[in-house]
Amino acid sequence: MTNFFTLIYFKTNRFSDEKFCIGILAHLNGIPHFGYSITKLNIASKYVNKDLSKAIKKSFLQLEKDVNKILNGQEALSLFDQPYSKKILSKLVLKKRGVVQFSELFELNPVSTDFNKLYKKFIGEPWRIHQKINQSYELSFNKRFFSFVANKKFDQFDKKYKLSPEEFPLVYGPIKIDMFKKESFYTAFQLIDFTATLPSIQKSLNNFRLIRESLDEKANKEELSKGRYYLVYETPKDIVKRQLVKQIKQNSYGYKLISMAEMYDEI
Repeated sequence: MTNFFTLIYFKTNRFSDEKFCIGILAHLNGIPHFGYSITKLNIASKYVNKDLSKAIKKSFLQLEKDVNKILNGQEALSLFDQPYSKKILSKLVLKKRGVVQFSELFELNPVSTDFNKLYKKFIGEPWRIHQKINQSYELSFNKRFFSFVANKKFDQFDKKYKLSPEEFPLVYGPIKIDMFKKESFYTAFQLIDFTATLPSIQKSLNNFRLIRESLDEKANKEELSKGRYYLVYETPKDIVKRQLVKQIKQNSYGYKLISMAEMYDEI
């Protein structure tokens, strides 16, 4: 089961089955999605005491924050990696005694993976994020990346390093590498923005291919070991671009496509 979801209910009466459907937790093509109606949650919360209501709202905000971190590449997909995702949600479904309850898991047609449409169908309103988004989410991918690597773990890397034609004959003009390190081999990290147009994405891929070839040629001359090359990305919402990400990951192009969180495993 690749695409599935569970509906989230708020039980308002412990003596009956009366409950509100207030949200959805979904797994779509390996990506987590979570949304809930603050309007329905506020209405349902009137049936429980204030402390419980506050705790539930806080837990929803935290889940929303955690999912957004995954979508923004700030954390790995550990929660939703197969086969654990189905197992985790199946365990939630079994918990029927609490105020917040989960429905059985519903399987989705592979092409029906638009979370916005799914949310509106079952919740009856457009989906939107309710938590106050901190400044790091408002920044561009580029700025968030350099904020992410501004710590001691990445101090050994040169930031915004430029390959010059004088040192690297394959390039005809300076080419920037977002993060670069030379040891007994070359290591390069380069951003790629999958929210850009397809021609722009193709240009980024071509530039990184040239970077890799240039570094490999120089490494051979200097008798260095094989280089390590990484394109750093964020999960795109567009389904066509997600397929492109999947295609790149499945093929060997001499580099790895990773999220920001996965960079820690590569240094």
